[in-house]
Amino acid sequence: MKRIIPVLTVLLLVSAARADATASALTEKGAFDTLHKEIGALITLKLDGARIQIDRSRWEPQKKSVDEPKAEEEMGGNIKIVPGNANANVRLRINGNLQPQTPFEQAFAALQTAAGGMATTRMNSGMGRSASFRGELINGRMEIAGDRVVVALTENADPFRSIELTDDPTGVFRLTILGNSGDLIMIHQTPDGGASIAGIVGETKLIDSAKTFGELSRKHRVVLDSTIHPVLQRVGIGLALSADSQEVHAKVVAMLTPASDEDRAAARALLKDLDSQDFATREAAREQLLKVFDRYRGALVQLADEAGLSNDAKASIQQINAARTSGSPAERIVVDNKLLDDPKYLARMLPQQEPAARKVIIARLEKLSGQSLGDDPQAWEKWASEK
Repeated sequence: MKRIIPVLTVLLLVSAARADATASALTEKGAFDTLHKEIGALITLKLDGARIQIDRSRWEPQKKSVDEPKAEEEMGGNIKIVPGNANANVRLRINGNLQPQTPFEQAFAALQTAAGGMATTRMNSGMGRSASFRGELINGRMEIAGDRVVVALTENADPFRSIELTDDPTGVFRLTILGNSGDLIMIHQTPDGGASIAGIVGETKLIDSAKTFGELSRKHRVVLDSTIHPVLQRVGIGLALSADSQEVHAKVVAMLTPASDEDRAAARALLKDLDSQDFATREAAREQLLKVFDRYRGALVQLADEAGLSNDAKASIQQINAARTSGSPAERIVVDNKLLDDPKYLARMLPQQEPAARKVIIARLEKLSGQSLGDDPQAWEKWASEK
């Protein structure tokens, strides 16, 4: 498998990273800081399995304005004058081959507007579409060819950072972020999933490659969390949660971890108060349950059936559970995708977990499968792949 960046020994100066990573143009304030919403709508990254790619669900189609000519009338360069609609006719004469904008183009146009973009250049052809602008804050360029998209953004003043991204679901992924201090972040992914990363941010340096980006992220979790991800967020690039996100993994482990005897005792007391005849006591118990529900979740779910609660108390538990789930994006991913009951997913999690978390996941796998394969991630992955 080819590598854009060769496999090298990783040099990680993590101790210095936390203190000196801010001494980098990549983490300074600039024009990108004022455009976080628009850049995030255009560029949000996600892990899909072990691959990194752009989250295209963020490109929400915009509604057409009432004076917008029908797209069918504009295809193929056929200009059709719209009686009584001067604005639409001017636009048609300016751009005779106007085609309906894709959601990606609409997101790019929203960024252009927010950046004060002027001097727009737009080209449509059978090979694809492109557009660029020069703005008060930043310059931007985008290209579309089939499912492949390209974005390039540069700041027009200090710290003169730039972002270049190419994303093709069936091909390569490339992301480059540069600063005027020479610092950079480069991520490359080949069509077969092989990934490389190079990062120089302040005193932190990272160069490595692996079979997948998921493997890279597991291997360098500390540096990614402390240095790389903060730079992405600083320039406005969003990081979408996915089933393979560390936050979701942590939520899975938390939801699978059995309650301690101490937690069970505290949960039992709260459930008792939830059935109190005194209104103030019941309300205080509900408020406390909202605060501590995540910690006592396992005990509460188990004890709710054991404690002989009234229907009203059980309804309160269900409402609190629903409120906690709806308020936690990570938990929604776990619940909506039934990850706690997915042995293939749980087996795939094992290699990157600490021993305590691995023990919890294996206990769940044993319950789901009836197998006893011990503390061997490869054995569980093999079993799950054969299901």
